[in-house]
Amino acid sequence: MITDWSAMPAILLQALAETGQMVGIALVFTIVFGLAIGVVLVGTDTGGIISEPFRSPRLGAVIHAVLGFLVNVGRSLPFIILMVLLIPVSRAIVGSSIGSAAAAVPLTVAAIPFFARLVEIALREVDEGLVEAAKSLGARRGTIIGKVLLAEARPAIVLGLSTSVISMINYSAIAGTIGGGGIGDIAIRYGYQRYSIPYLVVTIIILIVIVQVVLWILAIVVIAAALAVCITAIRFRKSALALLAALPVIVGLVGLAFRSGVPAPSTAVAVVAGILLALLGIIGGSPITMAVLGFSRRGSVPSVDGEHGGIVVSEGTAPEIHRAEVLRGGTIIGYLERLALIAAIVLGHVEIVVVLIAVKGLGRFSELDSPEIRERFIIGTLVSLIWAGACALLIVL
Repeated sequence: MITDWSAMPAILLQALAETGQMVGIALVFTIVFGLAIGVVLVGTDTGGIISEPFRSPRLGAVIHAVLGFLVNVGRSLPFIILMVLLIPVSRAIVGSSIGSAAAAVPLTVAAIPFFARLVEIALREVDEGLVEAAKSLGARRGTIIGKVLLAEARPAIVLGLSTSVISMINYSAIAGTIGGGGIGDIAIRYGYQRYSIPYLVVTIIILIVIVQVVLWILAIVVIAAALAVCITAIRFRKSALALLAALPVIVGLVGLAFRSGVPAPSTAVAVVAGILLALLGIIGGSPITMAVLGFSRRGSVPSVDGEHGGIVVSEGTAPEIHRAEVLRGGTIIGYLERLALIAAIVLGHVEIVVVLIAVKGLGRFSELDSPEIRERFIIGTLVSLIWAGACALLIVL
């Protein structure tokens, strides 16, 4: 078939608008209901903050079981079958069974349980100690949900949302097979039924571009959320919170390791992402280092931040044990060393890393007079450098 190139731009623009309409409608309802269902699934579980609604543990167990069953069923049905099953529902809600508005109904029903499960997984990663601390301070359920659970799980939730958006874009293409409109409809009607290879190629390119743009926008949002978590951890001296910020960095490194094939972003996006990653590497290294030091001291004297940027440790022998701050200025030195390390890797001068370690070791040599201090110095330095190096690798690669 001869392709009418003059008509192609108008046809594709209309298809893009239809795809944006169905995905946009589904996204709004998915965020609202998926977030709510995820919170209820976690809250009504045994020991959850709403495990006894109306003072009834049995009611909480029933709600949890029913929602869990519905989520599992929703995630199990193939989308094209779900679309056929929901044709009467679409006609009842929208007044039609075809078009982008009608396709948004099954798209929403498919996306809500998927996103709800991802929200549930993210919320379960939040430290139970934070919830217990909020309860002990008299915080209400709404405060715990909004300012503890959702706030601390923000990076993971945004990652889950990005996965859900990509799935919705893929589903929107499938919706075109039964009159849902959008890019998938163009690929079927013009590319397949009329044997127009140019339409097939263009629709594939458009879908790839849309997915990559969404991925990079959400990647920037995730990095910004991780940075906000680190700043919150520093402000409230809750270093363990910063471990949540490691999630996007780990995901990024795994993607690089398996060569996920994500094309390079535009210059503007790359600059913004690079700046945010550099800030995450510099600022986030401080609470993450303190969190790792705290875990390394489990079962002994808890790790305490000093007033002058150092670490408070135990000195002396029983019964005359006292606490003293060592490695003073460590916070500022940590910021500077991570800044220098990231700059060195980005500029391609990796040998500067050796100089950094040597200068820091020589400068602290006189303070490393006990096994405990040496252990903490080594652990802290390694964690700080590894974290900054990981963020720098994401910038470069």
